[in-house]
Amino acid sequence: MRSFPTKISACAIAAAALLSACGGGGTTPGANNNSAVSGSTGACTAAPCINFAETTLGMVDFGTLGIAVANDPADATNKVAKLTKTTGSETWAGVTVHLGGAGNSVTRIDPALGITLRVYSPAVGKTIMVKIEDASNDTLNVEANATSTKAGEWETLTFTYASANPAITYNKVSVFPGFNTKLNEVYYIDELKYTAKAADVVTPPTTGGTVLTLSSGFTSAVLTAEGGAIKSAGGSNFDGFSCNGNVESCGTFAGGSGADSYMGFYYQTSSAASALYSQIEVFAPNITALSTTADTDGVTVTNQTKVNFTFNQNPEWFSGANNKFGVVITLGKRYAVGEGCHIELHGVKTPTSVDATAYTMNLRDDFRVAQDCGTGIAQTDVAAALSASPVISSVKFLGAGGGAAIIGRNSVSSGANLTTATGGGVYPTTVVLKGGITID
Repeated sequence: MRSFPTKISACAIAAAALLSACGGGGTTPGANNNSAVSGSTGACTAAPCINFAETTLGMVDFGTLGIAVANDPADATNKVAKLTKTTGSETWAGVTVHLGGAGNSVTRIDPALGITLRVYSPAVGKTIMVKIEDASNDTLNVEANATSTKAGEWETLTFTYASANPAITYNKVSVFPGFNTKLNEVYYIDELKYTAKAADVVTPPTTGGTVLTLSSGFTSAVLTAEGGAIKSAGGSNFDGFSCNGNVESCGTFAGGSGADSYMGFYYQTSSAASALYSQIEVFAPNITALSTTADTDGVTVTNQTKVNFTFNQNPEWFSGANNKFGVVITLGKRYAVGEGCHIELHGVKTPTSVDATAYTMNLRDDFRVAQDCGTGIAQTDVAAALSASPVISSVKFLGAGGGAAIIGRNSVSSGANLTTATGGGVYPTTVVLKGGITID
């Protein structure tokens, strides 16, 4: 791969009024700029449009593609990019085009509005591909193809990106002429044009928004009053992190009604553990599991800022070395990563009492994006995660310590009861929820 050192004539850096006479990407006033007689339409004079006559132009080839700034084959007063492909080129040979940005980047592209490119193809039916990607992470990319309809004439091809993720910063662009072929061919391109994506604006959340009810209480150890499933799990280094279901090791309990209803899960070992977790997962109304093939429904966050719940734990854990408990929020949008992926927000809370106590956690300040599903969302940008996937499908409450600990905001680790035994010689970690779980 090499970077092409663009040569700019003295004429090309003259005053703007003289650019058309120099052929610096412009055309003579009055020319038919939209016809096939020139690569230039006269409308590509500043970013976000590259006319291949900029003083900052850079081109980086790959796959053995010949690149040069050359005279337009149909208009000698216009400068264009000449791309030469041979039988010795790779089928994926191409060129990255930029204007001197870091990492060969360009202004952030709005993929929803697509890209247009003027193309002078050697034949009809040639595939041109334009790929856009994150300049800092090339695994975050999307591609689009267009097919030439003219031979030896200029035309404007349009590239659309329906599968693009709006949360990703697409700021690098590459062109692949004669994609997936290895022939001796010459292509010319001009006026790579796109719409710059406006800076993401996150409206500061306001208080007093609609109260969202994930659960108003529990009808049993496996179901909320709203029909959402409750799933409990626990394990440690002694059992492969999967409780065998024996009551000596783990179990659930429930009671009460309405706001006084409660549900709990305990996991315990017969000796001190090095890693352990004990958790309850509460699903949104009428949700029984996360879908493996589609988005999962739930409660939709708009201007809500807090999650509220009542929690308590066993005294051995509360008085132990790390009594902090974890809260994991799973968002409903499914991303096609592996067998399916959902964004997770992880938070860690320090309890203030061993008794059932009402707690509030700020969605944007007390959580981090622990699983981004390839979106590239920063760990601290919970607002962006909720913008990309605003539906909350489930919330987990857990004791997780040692090698099983989760990490919340500001690198705070959750805990569990690893080393404090009861009078009966067991080491329990018990998680209990009382009443409702709301988001407001």
